This record gives sequence, C-alpha cells and structure tokens, in this order.
Amino acid sequence: MPEEAEPSPGIRLDAFLLAEAIALHDNLAYIHGGGFTRLDVPTLPFAQPQISVFARFVGEPEDLAGAHTAGISLSDPAGADLIPRTALPFAVQKERDLLAGEERTLTLGVTLGPIPLQHEGLYALELWFDDRLVRNLSFPVRVIDLSEPPPGWTKVSHEEEEGG
Repeated sequence: MPEEAEPSPGIRLDAFLLAEAIALHDNLAYIHGGGFTRLDVPTLPFAQPQISVFARFVGEPEDLAGAHTAGISLSDPAGADLIPRTALPFAVQKERDLLAGEERTLTLGVTLGPIPLQHEGLYALELWFDDRLVRNLSFPVRVIDLSEPPPGWTKVSHEEEEGG
C-alpha cells in the first residue's frame, strides 16, 4: 500500500471525513452525517445508497490555482476494486480576494454510490491529489441485528414514549 504524502509543495490536506451527504455552495460545505468511522448494515449483500467524501486543502494561492486532478478509490476486504481510481481533472478559477491573514482553501466534496457491499471487514478508501496519495482511510463494515438497539442505547417501548 502506498504511503500518504502531501499533495504537492505548498499544498496540504487540512480536513478529511466520510459523510452520508455533502453539498458545497459559496465556499462552504454542508455536511450531513459526517465523521462516521464504520458502516453497520442489516444484511449482506447490501447496497449502501451513498458515501460522501469531504476534503479541504490549504495552500499558497499560486499553488492552488490552475489545473489539478483528484481521484478516489474504494476496495473491499479482499482488495477487489469497488471503485477503481480514476483521475478527475478540474481547474481552480480565480477566487475572491483574500483579506490579510486569510487562508486560501480548496474544498472537494464527492458522492459515491450505490456501493455494493458483499463482505464484512475493512474497506479501504484512498484519496489522490495530483497523482499523490494524500489519505488512506479504512473503515469496517459489519452486519447488525436491527431488531435490537445498538450497544449503549436503551430500547424504549411505545408505552414509555406515551407516558403509559
């Protein structure tokens, strides 16, 4: 497995997380269900409707400007590609003028899905920027019994909810 590296001189990965959904608008990220570290599913095989990836890079304006590529790959516990890495080219246009001390950022939000989950175990997601691996994240998938509450939760009956 390749080692993680900085995207390029003058650019660094500042934030990264998995979420249920992400929307980007006006240089802001709207994140729903962000920061999960595992997927609990009711059965296998299971089609996970979507997984969103959020990444924010910080860098010098001259380094962030211009053409770049981003790529995401996802593999199952046996190493089989569920989403093979594909370079997605994009160009950063001139942004608003920065105020003194303000950081220049580049925000990526990518939604993948549906994801065909076949096995329990560790799935590996990789984030690439300009042909450099910048983040490798493994997350477990497990089957849980949805008729019982997850560990640490309390089961509440309808009578208790209604005060009876």
